[in-house]
Amino acid sequence: MPKDSGMNGVQIPVRPQEAPVQNSISESPEISARWQRQSASPSPPKGFSNAHVMCYRNSMIQALLHIPKLVNWLEDYHDTCPKENRCTICAFQRLSLLYWQTHPNSKDVNQSMAALTANLKTTATLRTWRWSRQQDANEFYMFLVNAMIERHSRSRVVSPFEYRLGVPIRKDVRLEDILKTVTFAPANVSDYECEKCKKKGRATQHARLTTTPDILEIDFLRFQQTGRGVYKKNSSHVPFSSNLDLSAFAEGKSTLQYRLLSVVQHMGSFANGHYRCIAKSPSGVWEELDDSSVRKSRISEAINPGGGWTPYSLFYARVEDDAHLNGHVNGDGQVLQRESEGSRHSNHTSSHKRVKSHM
Repeated sequence: MPKDSGMNGVQIPVRPQEAPVQNSISESPEISARWQRQSASPSPPKGFSNAHVMCYRNSMIQALLHIPKLVNWLEDYHDTCPKENRCTICAFQRLSLLYWQTHPNSKDVNQSMAALTANLKTTATLRTWRWSRQQDANEFYMFLVNAMIERHSRSRVVSPFEYRLGVPIRKDVRLEDILKTVTFAPANVSDYECEKCKKKGRATQHARLTTTPDILEIDFLRFQQTGRGVYKKNSSHVPFSSNLDLSAFAEGKSTLQYRLLSVVQHMGSFANGHYRCIAKSPSGVWEELDDSSVRKSRISEAINPGGGWTPYSLFYARVEDDAHLNGHVNGDGQVLQRESEGSRHSNHTSSHKRVKSHM
């Protein structure tokens, strides 16, 4: 029997009874990174209507709904919530269940998206968000995560999508090379103070990943500040591939590989633009999701879109091994924050700073 969501008669499929009751992924380390149950439905991905300027919301939600580990976490491990009527994760869960239903009604899916939006409007995080104006997709993503944490029944929720790495733009420089020469490049420290002897001197600071997130978002920092309150888009080409090797930056791990799942792309300028999503469906087919329009695509369109489109946010899944994409998110680790040149975004990653003294 279906479960009534309370949204004008929209019907939500019931979760399987055998699903364990969990509230965070750290409590349930065996969440699969493969599509499961109704999430593996052969039905194609769905589009979302865009009555105003909601392409930033639509593209980001579609990118997230094509991450199997996130969908499995939403559908199976966030259950029996005491704040169901107010919980943003519950609203996201209802949307996910409808989105991947075998034969969903488009009206029901869009009503569920509207319900999630209405929920977000009541959160402290997004209460002052200007929904009727063009907005930044990645800022919406960060606010969405914060809203889910705010409304969760616990003080903090460990979810599969709290890891973000902001990457500055270098024209025609490969993503891996930018990470090597900028993001994880050694930094000289002239006034380092030794924690043991308290002596000061020169040192070299190294940044390394101390945790290995199952889902990693790469955010290209395309919008740069050129004056007071003035931002300009950097549309330069940054080559990247469907496989991302971060082994050189991982602390204590010999191999750290990621595989591309979805890409949010932007076309236009800072003041006037449009977002869409290119994502891999459960059937393995890449799809272009442009608001309510859905068509078959190719991975080449995700990586080298052309036509004025530029990749903006990349979502990768960690590869445990070639045979199985399983694992769990480690909720520990510190957060490294750096300001990228001229960007209004901060650079977040679960990292560790290691200092080598020259004294």
